[in-house]
Amino acid sequence: MIVREAKVSDATGIALVHVESWRTSYKNILPSNFLMNLSYKRREAMFYKFKKGIFDIKLLEFVFMTRWEIYMRVLLELIRIIIMFAIVGSALGYLLENIYLEMGIHPEKLGSIGFIAIFVLFFVLYRNKLQFSGWYKGKGREKLPRKVSQIFIISSIVLLLIPPVLKLLLG
Repeated sequence: MIVREAKVSDATGIALVHVESWRTSYKNILPSNFLMNLSYKRREAMFYKFKKGIFDIKLLEFVFMTRWEIYMRVLLELIRIIIMFAIVGSALGYLLENIYLEMGIHPEKLGSIGFIAIFVLFFVLYRNKLQFSGWYKGKGREKLPRKVSQIFIISSIVLLLIPPVLKLLLG
């Protein structure tokens, strides 16, 4: 038996062995659709890039992710967003309601305007900061353009100020 360093020309064989060994070794451990979605071409592409010195950890993560894993990451990210919004939205909503009550404004009449403002502010915070620390690592993760962020923030401030202004104008 001769042991040598793998060459680029070995990529197809290495990919075949890798995928088939996973399918055999983890047959009753991992879901069968996960194992069947393992791709020879993705493993081969990973090996080519590795041998050419353009390999990085993001490529490794992408190559090993199956459709099931991508769905799970998206689901986890959605759950994370819902929980964050529930906590942040509830805290800000409670604060806003108390401020409006102190000003003599009835939140049940104009509270939805404040909720929309909080939602828009949370959206800006998520798109510009929080999305880069979550589970989802796929396409479309870009910050909002600066102008768009400014427009959303100003719009939220205006929405937050509408109830007090209406109170002053209408007495």
